[in-house]
Amino acid sequence: GKVDIPWARITVQELPESAVGVSSDEVMLDDQLKPIQPKTASIPINSNLMIHVGNDVRLDAFGLKARLKGDLKVVQDKKGLGLNGQIDIPSGRFHAYGQDLIVRKGQLMFSGPPDQPLLNIEAIRNPESTEDDVTAGVRVTGLADAPKLEVFSDPAKSQQEALSYLLRGQGLNSSGADGNAMTSMLIGMGVA
Repeated sequence: GKVDIPWARITVQELPESAVGVSSDEVMLDDQLKPIQPKTASIPINSNLMIHVGNDVRLDAFGLKARLKGDLKVVQDKKGLGLNGQIDIPSGRFHAYGQDLIVRKGQLMFSGPPDQPLLNIEAIRNPESTEDDVTAGVRVTGLADAPKLEVFSDPAKSQQEALSYLLRGQGLNSSGADGNAMTSMLIGMGVA
């Protein structure tokens, strides 16, 4: 079958810091501390469904406010639920490093479990508030449970310089005081 989603507003609240994911080897116990057998449907359910995400779908989650669109194939069989396809982020804003960044490109690619999309997102600081015609931003790539964050600039600068443009909209001050403070902060963040 096919499901069209022409309009939606999806808001995901922040998770508490103490929240942890469910382990793949989780075993539920009853009152007598015996494993509970998961209930299975008396009739096995297999599904093959196309989901079309239309042009008026918005997401507000974990600092990202974006418009979404794309197509996903949802397959469920005895092995479990799987997603295949891609959701694009044609426009949006992402709050990171204390900055409101503009999403230049964004893709969530699914090929298997729904909680493991491959991320390819690039967000930049507003060029109008950045000196020296430098574009500075952050790239988020990799799987959702272990994303890789990379600070970049165009033209290419050192990580310290690129992060300075990202955070302050200007390069490191040659006087040294701001540069040393920025370097200390970078070391604390694990970037330098």
